[in-house]
Amino acid sequence: MRAPNRKSALEDIDRFSQEYKARYPKAVETLTKDQDQLLPFFDFPTKHSIHLRTTNPVESSFATVKARTRKTKGAGSRNAGLAMAFKLLLREAGVC
Repeated sequence: MRAPNRKSALEDIDRFSQEYKARYPKAVETLTKDQDQLLPFFDFPTKHSIHLRTTNPVESSFATVKARTRKTKGAGSRNAGLAMAFKLLLREAGVC
């Protein structure tokens, strides 16, 4: 969603809800139920929007995981991959 303001975002949510309610009822329910938590972005001044829209903090956290997975040519099993990602993310967060 790339709504320019809160009003447009609410209209987009309504339009999405009407279009996809029958096909994805749980997604629509979550989106409409949690829209107050999803829309505080629009409370900030427009000049800050580029910094708020970025996913860089998420991508930065997973950069180490991606590098390790590439170096080892895959994570092995699903459990091994999850364990590796968990431990690397803990280290990135400074927990261990």
